[in-house]
Amino acid sequence: MTGADEARDGLVTRIAACKPAVIAAINALRGPMAGLTGDADLSDAMRAAAETVLAAEALEDAAKALAATARATLAETMDATGATGFRISHHTVSVSEPKRGVLITGDVPAEFLRQPPPAPDKHALHKALSAGLTVPGATLSNGGAPTLTFRAIKREEKAA
Repeated sequence: MTGADEARDGLVTRIAACKPAVIAAINALRGPMAGLTGDADLSDAMRAAAETVLAAEALEDAAKALAATARATLAETMDATGATGFRISHHTVSVSEPKRGVLITGDVPAEFLRQPPPAPDKHALHKALSAGLTVPGATLSNGGAPTLTFRAIKREEKAA
């Protein structure tokens, strides 16, 4: 087996390891999506919509894990084999050296330090405004749009 064959096999194996999670997430999305029909009553449609949200989020997580694995594995493979880049349909793919950053290893001279600008104390403002005080330049917001919350039900609660 050549070095290229070993590199290819490693690349394929690591990326293929993500496939079952992605397929499972796709399959899990099919059920709730099938429940979103004009025949369902409102309660069933809302349950199907909620299950769709959870299944779609699981698919997003699986897809992100796949993308991260593929990106890291491809970069490692290109670096190990000396490949600098190549073209695919509408993109070029290349490996570059990371930008050098600054590591702080001790006390830095004062001319290299920044002071943050003063900022409003939102906690104190909220407390004062909630108590009915008028504070120039500040008011309480309406809180924004309602938030949809999903909480897992413990096994004991499911039986009730």
